Amino acid sequence: MTPTNLNIRLRRIAWVLVVVLGLVQAWAGRNFMNPDGVSYLDVAEKYLQRDWTWAVNAYWSPLYSWFLGAALLVLRPSSYWEYPVVHLVNFLIYLICFVCFEFLLAQIICYQTERSEGSASDAFLPIWAWQAIGYLLFLWCTLVLITIEVVTPDMLVASAVFLIGGLLIRIRLHPEKWVLVVCLGIALGFAYLAKAVMFPLAFVFLLVLLFSFENLRKALPRVVLAGVLFLLVSAPFLLALRNAKGRWTFSETGKLAYAWLIDGTEAYIHWRGLPPGTGVPAHPTTKIFDNPSAYEFKEPIKSTYPPWYDASYWNEGLVGRFNLRGQLAALSQGLLAYYAVLINSPVGMAVLATFLVLQLYAKTPVWQWITRIRFWQLLFPAIGALSMYALIHVETRYIGAYIVVVWLALFSGVRFRKDEGSARLKYAAVVALVVAGMTVILAKQMTPAMSSLPGIFREQGSVYWQVADGLSTMGVKPGDQVAFIGSGFGSGSFWGRLAKVQIIAEITAGSDMAVRDDVDEFWHSNNDVKRQVIAAFAKTGAKCIVADKMPPGADYPGWQKIGNTDHYVYFLQ
Repeated sequence: MTPTNLNIRLRRIAWVLVVVLGLVQAWAGRNFMNPDGVSYLDVAEKYLQRDWTWAVNAYWSPLYSWFLGAALLVLRPSSYWEYPVVHLVNFLIYLICFVCFEFLLAQIICYQTERSEGSASDAFLPIWAWQAIGYLLFLWCTLVLITIEVVTPDMLVASAVFLIGGLLIRIRLHPEKWVLVVCLGIALGFAYLAKAVMFPLAFVFLLVLLFSFENLRKALPRVVLAGVLFLLVSAPFLLALRNAKGRWTFSETGKLAYAWLIDGTEAYIHWRGLPPGTGVPAHPTTKIFDNPSAYEFKEPIKSTYPPWYDASYWNEGLVGRFNLRGQLAALSQGLLAYYAVLINSPVGMAVLATFLVLQLYAKTPVWQWITRIRFWQLLFPAIGALSMYALIHVETRYIGAYIVVVWLALFSGVRFRKDEGSARLKYAAVVALVVAGMTVILAKQMTPAMSSLPGIFREQGSVYWQVADGLSTMGVKPGDQVAFIGSGFGSGSFWGRLAKVQIIAEITAGSDMAVRDDVDEFWHSNNDVKRQVIAAFAKTGAKCIVADKMPPGADYPGWQKIGNTDHYVYFLQ
């Protein structure tokens, strides 16, 4: 088989694997939902309703909601199919991400092919090796680190990172083509619309662009053009945020994350100004009962679960302070997260081992390897992003794309002698990596898929849909307002979104976002306290109270079980 035929065959195999494994994961997780996903769906609905006052959100970036809104507008799914449609959108974004990654990989191969011409003794990794390593890294990044299952814009961000990286290499190959600079500026703008963290990172990419040309006289006008286009694409949303907040801001997410995760603010939900010194809430939720704590949030936001629809509204007034102890704790947790991904995971360990083997037998000595890295325009922004996350909070879905580009940049520094022994080593090391990595990835994908097969022909929908359908059968209609005893931040918003109701009051069950658990206190209170809490809920205008659990073996008059679920409802009207 000729090298060209091998490369074409590898690419076809990669497309088959990408599509099949993506469909498997999307199907297995079709009924999964997370709190962020509910908020993005609600934001999408605000855009469809042209409710510009609340569609513009300082906490959630808009681009992902536009994708979801387009799917809701075109497909008009019923409640039963809404979450599967969301995962169909995630699958399509995943395919877009692969196209962007192929563009990046093609530019890397093109760059190294041109640079290796004419060298009699010095060789880069062959094209087939770049393809094998690259496709494995992509599948690891998208299916294991980010995933199609989780409803967030991180796959869109990965697409932007791959596209921007490819454009930077392409510009280095063809510095005379201004159209590439135009595309880069527009891509940076849409990257910001996908996730706010890309706004400060855009300036890192522009700085890299500045040093991608022979001299500053040639570089400056191109950097200015890219920067202007980036700001032009970003400007409508920046102006909308200015009107909404009364001040200039590109996002409130980073500010709130720092206060929550570093400064030790009391809670994400129902912040009451504690601990002292963190600020004064401008418009907090209303506390309607003490012991157990109950809250009402009927106005002004109309959404499934208003406290998480726009956290910047409910936390207005929160002041983040520098906290050395909290900063060091966050940094240590971030470094541990990187260790878990890069070293203490099967695929990460396999990639690292392969790189070390190739480097050990490479032509280039280890101490010269850094100077041979070609794709510093990929490496510097990725290290900047990883460092920024390490200072606040690291999740695999945040860092997946940057891990991939770091590894691609590091592999670019490996050189070989053009002899038979080096060729055999490259072949053995890369094949071993692909076999080990794909074994892990396939096992991770097929296990949940196989567990879901028995239910394909007797599908009854997720438990969230069963709760929503049960409430509908019992007389709860779309648009009704309900109270909830449980985690509205979690499961409450999941069935609430499908039932198309608004949760306006709750006793929170506690979660990663709220440390107090008042639900047990409610169920173990005496009957007088229960009646007073129910009366407080009734005054909010809620039609009913839904509970996601009840203590076993007790009799609570007035509560009705919702279908075959473990949820219960108490009608107030």
